[in-house]
Amino acid sequence: MWLVSLIGFIAHQLMLFAIIPASLQLDRRVARDSVTRNSILSRPHSRSTGDDGSLVRWKQDCDQHCANLDKRSPDIKKLINANISANSTSCGEKQLISQHGIDGFGHQLLGLQSCVLLTLLQPENYIFVQKELINVQHGFGLGTYRKLIGTLQEDFPASPGRCEVVKSDHCFEQLQRICPYNGKCAMMKKVLSMYWRDKIGKIPIAKKFLLNHKQDEMVVHLRGGDRKEVLYHGWETLPSIVKELCVLTGTAKVSILFEESADEPEVSKLRKSIQHTVPSLRIRQFIGGSALQMWLRMVTAKILVLSQSSFSLSAALFRCGYTVSVDRYPLGGRYDANALPCSFNMTSTGLHEADQTIEFFWGFCHGLEPGEGCKTD
Repeated sequence: MWLVSLIGFIAHQLMLFAIIPASLQLDRRVARDSVTRNSILSRPHSRSTGDDGSLVRWKQDCDQHCANLDKRSPDIKKLINANISANSTSCGEKQLISQHGIDGFGHQLLGLQSCVLLTLLQPENYIFVQKELINVQHGFGLGTYRKLIGTLQEDFPASPGRCEVVKSDHCFEQLQRICPYNGKCAMMKKVLSMYWRDKIGKIPIAKKFLLNHKQDEMVVHLRGGDRKEVLYHGWETLPSIVKELCVLTGTAKVSILFEESADEPEVSKLRKSIQHTVPSLRIRQFIGGSALQMWLRMVTAKILVLSQSSFSLSAALFRCGYTVSVDRYPLGGRYDANALPCSFNMTSTGLHEADQTIEFFWGFCHGLEPGEGCKTD
């Protein structure tokens, strides 16, 4: 028995010696690119989940690293209950608002989040009431859509028949006046994301995916029709950005998600370009399939590269991993004036005749203020 243990110990030490040189090479590369060891390399990321306990740990990791909550942080459930109680006696004391839309799931979810956020920031003026779950476009099943959105808004009151409700596609304009450089708004975004992350983990169809999916990949999402606008969306720089992200985080797998089969020729070209730039990568591409699984895959990915799409941006609301974009304000800050707080400059070669300086933006969670979370102590 002792001989077996000794052999196991020696094998373990040999593995360590095999790994150390690669780590040193990675550290040298990072130092050469002027990124400190206390940068995104040292940020934690979502773990693989295999049971209820590990799912709980994943959510706790998200809460710890995204919200940085303390005893002074607001309890959203209490805010909702207090807001409802204060408005239960009559109409007109506060404006009742709700999100209304029949567009895609991501568009509706971002609009919902913006209006909920507004009522939490200004409870003296507004109260949110549940949106009507009428329809959803772009391949998201109606039953799944109703279950997800219904669960997210279940703690809010239903729309009362006797009171007027202002229904809006989103509450972007009001938040644009409130949220930029506002610490309270940033904190409320983080707390709302934590609150909804917990809700998603309790939905059986989502929980099953979260328990069985390994969260160790980079996901690149392409909006339907991007084949026509590839240069305008910054994708010509994507292979170099993917390479840099792989170096900085040690990621070895990339999945490209897209929704329309007509996009496949351009996506295949993009895949070949990434593979040529990073030959060691394992790259897969997925066309269509379950919209729910695609969305959850973006929620849980170690790295998510956003497209110009509400679908991928809505997934970023729930994330506690690296979210990356070529724009500081993805989709113009839709719909809560949110910006990615960190930036990284790199030199790309091989894309043009001369070297090109590329800047991309990233953040670890939704609701971080400029510069927050870019380095750790």
